[in-house]
Amino acid sequence: MNLRADDRGQAIQIGAVILFGFLVVAFSGYQAISVPSQNQDVEFQHSLTVTDQMQEFRTDAIEAASTGSARSQAFTLGTTYPARLFAVNPPPASGRLTTTTFGGGAYVLDAPGANLENICGLSRDGDSTYEVPSKALVYEPNYNEYTEAPDVVYENTVTYREFPGDVRLDSGQNLIDGKTITLTPLTGDVSDSTSATRTVDLSPGKAGVGSTESDPGAAYTLTVPTALDDGDWRDLLADEPQVDNVSSVPGGVEITLEPAEYTVICPPVGFGATPENDPANVLTRSGDGASSLNPGDSGEVRLDGIRTLNKNDGEVALDFVNSGDPVNLSAARYNFYFNGQTGSGGPLPNSLDVVNTTSTNAVIDDLQLRGETGTPESGTNLRFEGGGATTTVEMDLNDGVGNKDYFVITLRYSDGEEALYFVDIP
Repeated sequence: MNLRADDRGQAIQIGAVILFGFLVVAFSGYQAISVPSQNQDVEFQHSLTVTDQMQEFRTDAIEAASTGSARSQAFTLGTTYPARLFAVNPPPASGRLTTTTFGGGAYVLDAPGANLENICGLSRDGDSTYEVPSKALVYEPNYNEYTEAPDVVYENTVTYREFPGDVRLDSGQNLIDGKTITLTPLTGDVSDSTSATRTVDLSPGKAGVGSTESDPGAAYTLTVPTALDDGDWRDLLADEPQVDNVSSVPGGVEITLEPAEYTVICPPVGFGATPENDPANVLTRSGDGASSLNPGDSGEVRLDGIRTLNKNDGEVALDFVNSGDPVNLSAARYNFYFNGQTGSGGPLPNSLDVVNTTSTNAVIDDLQLRGETGTPESGTNLRFEGGGATTTVEMDLNDGVGNKDYFVITLRYSDGEEALYFVDIP
């Protein structure tokens, strides 16, 4: 009797080997392609998070400078990857947060009657060079997969992302607004490389204030220490008609202004330690709801008090005292709004009405946040009587306000004067 060979067991073994081979190939592909792709997405989302945190830092720096109150901002310098049962992750991504200097590392203002060192109360290494030093804050990522990730930068009230060969602006500028120049020099140092979260503390120094003289035949230039080029700054300053030209110079960019009398505000902000500045003229700031960035000299309209009428409807009353001659309101601009309600998630008041409380009529209706300058409606009038008289103006902001909120508005008067007011809502 002949027995036939039985190779069924060999077929099962071969099938198992082939299946195992497919599994190895599939796992290798997952480890080599899918895991890096998923991790790159994690790093990309982290880059967006740091960008948002730098935007929040910008808000904190501006608010600390304007109100005189300390602020802090947390930065998530690194990120981890999702836990995986079989695949292997690289070490957690990290990043470096550091201060640096750009361009010449200092502001230089060349204008009649303005000594920037005296206005800011700061000088470079104690030398009288008519330069005021300032730094920038930079986040440099160290990702495993997102190799084209940008550095995230704050400098000169501007945040942006610097990609290889490209720059994307993430904010506007608060450096020049009409005939007000506001410099916020950054002092001190930050240097941290980690994958953890780090907090940067901001301590404001004294706010100096001064002005230029009006001389039609003189040059008015502001040199800004920056890594941005002249084209970027032209875009940032496109809505400022008094800017005649922007050009690149060895110290950064040089902004040429029309000859005029400019108000210069300089509140330095320090990383951790309070700047030891000693300005010739100190601007008084208060955290109780009454603060103004106008110098308050005789003949100027001064913000004297703030009252919240209805938070839900966004009604805020401002009391102005005019120690000079009577003037009318000729224009206004709604510059900035800060939402201080932590975790509120509510919308910002994106417009406001300027209301004459003596007639309850909107003098300027629907003034847009960071929009164009508005002028009084036909047939309306808002008069600020002189001789120390108080005039109450109501600001009606949409979407309501909170008791930690803060906004900035510029008012221009019929005598040609203009003032920038920082309003802390009580």
